[in-house]
Amino acid sequence: MRTLAEIADDVSLGIVRLDEAVTELADANRLDDLAELLERRVALPRRAALASLEATAELPAALVCRTAGLSANGYSAVLRMRWRVRREKEAVPTALLSAYAGIPRPTLEELQRQLSAVADRAGIND
Repeated sequence: MRTLAEIADDVSLGIVRLDEAVTELADANRLDDLAELLERRVALPRRAALASLEATAELPAALVCRTAGLSANGYSAVLRMRWRVRREKEAVPTALLSAYAGIPRPTLEELQRQLSAVADRAGIND
Protein backbone atom coordinates (compact mmCIF):
# COMPACT_ATOMS: atom_id res chain seq x y z
CA MET A 1 0.00 0.00 0.00
CA ARG A 2 1.39 3.39 -0.99
CA THR A 3 1.69 6.10 1.62
CA LEU A 4 -0.23 9.35 1.38
CA ALA A 5 3.08 11.17 0.83
CA GLU A 6 3.83 8.97 -2.20
CA ILE A 7 0.35 9.48 -3.61
CA ALA A 8 0.44 13.26 -3.05
CA ASP A 9 3.88 13.49 -4.67
CA ASP A 10 2.62 11.59 -7.71
CA VAL A 11 -0.33 13.98 -7.99
CA SER A 12 1.85 17.08 -7.65
CA LEU A 13 4.28 15.76 -10.28
CA GLY A 14 1.43 14.95 -12.67
CA ILE A 15 2.21 11.22 -12.63
CA VAL A 16 -1.25 10.44 -11.25
CA ARG A 17 -4.42 12.47 -11.73
CA LEU A 18 -6.20 13.67 -8.61
CA ASP A 19 -9.25 11.53 -9.45
CA GLU A 20 -7.06 8.41 -9.61
CA ALA A 21 -5.45 9.23 -6.26
CA VAL A 22 -8.85 9.82 -4.67
CA THR A 23 -10.14 6.55 -6.07
CA GLU A 24 -7.12 4.68 -4.69
CA LEU A 25 -7.69 6.12 -1.22
CA ALA A 26 -11.47 5.76 -1.29
CA ASP A 27 -11.33 2.15 -2.52
CA ALA A 28 -9.09 1.36 0.47
CA ASN A 29 -11.43 3.23 2.87
CA ARG A 30 -8.57 5.57 3.84
CA LEU A 31 -10.84 8.37 5.00
CA ASP A 32 -8.22 10.32 6.99
CA ASP A 33 -5.74 10.28 4.11
CA LEU A 34 -8.47 11.24 1.67
CA ALA A 35 -9.44 14.21 3.84
CA GLU A 36 -5.81 15.31 3.99
CA LEU A 37 -5.36 15.01 0.23
CA LEU A 38 -8.50 17.07 -0.40
CA GLU A 39 -7.50 19.58 2.28
CA ARG A 40 -4.35 20.26 0.29
CA ARG A 41 -6.51 21.23 -2.70
CA VAL A 42 -9.13 23.22 -0.81
CA ALA A 43 -8.43 26.02 1.65
CA LEU A 44 -10.04 24.12 4.51
CA PRO A 45 -8.51 22.67 7.65
CA ARG A 46 -8.15 18.89 7.49
CA ARG A 47 -10.63 18.45 10.34
CA ALA A 48 -13.24 20.42 8.39
CA ALA A 49 -12.61 18.34 5.25
CA LEU A 50 -12.87 15.17 7.32
CA ALA A 51 -16.12 16.34 8.93
CA SER A 52 -17.54 17.01 5.45
CA LEU A 53 -16.63 13.52 4.28
CA GLU A 54 -18.11 11.95 7.41
CA ALA A 55 -21.33 13.99 7.38
CA THR A 56 -24.59 12.07 7.19
CA ALA A 57 -25.87 14.30 4.39
CA GLU A 58 -24.30 13.99 0.94
CA LEU A 59 -24.00 17.74 0.25
CA PRO A 60 -20.95 18.59 2.42
CA ALA A 61 -18.85 15.85 0.83
CA ALA A 62 -20.05 16.82 -2.63
CA LEU A 63 -19.09 20.45 -2.08
CA VAL A 64 -15.61 19.63 -0.79
CA CYS A 65 -15.00 17.20 -3.66
CA ARG A 66 -16.28 19.63 -6.28
CA THR A 67 -14.25 22.52 -4.83
CA ALA A 68 -11.15 20.30 -4.95
CA GLY A 69 -11.78 19.77 -8.66
CA LEU A 70 -12.81 16.13 -8.70
CA SER A 71 -14.63 14.82 -11.74
CA ALA A 72 -17.78 12.75 -11.40
CA ASN A 73 -15.57 9.62 -11.40
CA GLY A 74 -13.57 10.80 -8.39
CA TYR A 75 -16.71 11.87 -6.56
CA SER A 76 -18.31 8.51 -7.36
CA ALA A 77 -15.39 6.75 -5.61
CA VAL A 78 -15.98 8.93 -2.54
CA LEU A 79 -19.70 8.13 -2.62
CA ARG A 80 -18.99 4.40 -2.85
CA MET A 81 -16.64 4.63 0.14
CA ARG A 82 -19.21 6.59 2.16
CA TRP A 83 -21.89 4.02 1.33
CA ARG A 84 -19.61 1.10 2.24
CA VAL A 85 -18.75 2.69 5.57
CA ARG A 86 -22.45 3.27 6.28
CA ARG A 87 -23.25 -0.22 5.00
CA GLU A 88 -25.79 0.99 2.47
CA LYS A 89 -27.03 -1.81 0.24
CA GLU A 90 -28.27 0.05 -2.81
CA ALA A 91 -26.13 1.48 -5.60
CA VAL A 92 -25.00 5.09 -5.62
CA PRO A 93 -27.89 7.07 -7.12
CA THR A 94 -27.16 8.60 -10.50
CA ALA A 95 -29.14 11.68 -9.41
CA LEU A 96 -26.35 12.52 -6.94
CA LEU A 97 -23.73 12.31 -9.68
CA SER A 98 -25.82 14.46 -12.02
CA ALA A 99 -26.40 17.11 -9.37
CA TYR A 100 -22.68 17.05 -8.51
CA ALA A 101 -21.66 18.03 -12.02
CA GLY A 102 -24.12 20.93 -11.98
CA ILE A 103 -22.67 22.80 -8.98
CA PRO A 104 -21.44 26.12 -10.42
CA ARG A 105 -17.88 27.29 -9.71
CA PRO A 106 -18.86 30.69 -8.20
CA THR A 107 -21.05 28.88 -5.68
CA LEU A 108 -18.10 26.70 -4.70
CA GLU A 109 -15.76 29.66 -4.28
CA GLU A 110 -18.24 31.47 -2.03
CA LEU A 111 -18.85 28.32 -0.02
CA GLN A 112 -15.12 27.82 0.42
CA ARG A 113 -14.80 31.33 1.86
CA GLN A 114 -17.69 30.70 4.23
CA LEU A 115 -16.42 27.30 5.38
CA SER A 116 -12.97 28.72 6.05
CA ALA A 117 -14.51 31.49 8.15
CA VAL A 118 -16.61 29.00 10.12
CA ALA A 119 -13.56 26.81 10.69
CA ASP A 120 -11.60 29.82 11.92
CA ARG A 121 -14.37 30.76 14.37
CA ALA A 122 -14.68 27.16 15.57
CA GLY A 123 -10.94 26.90 16.11
CA ILE A 124 -10.40 23.99 13.71
CA ASN A 125 -7.59 25.56 11.70
CA ASP A 126 -5.24 22.59 11.88
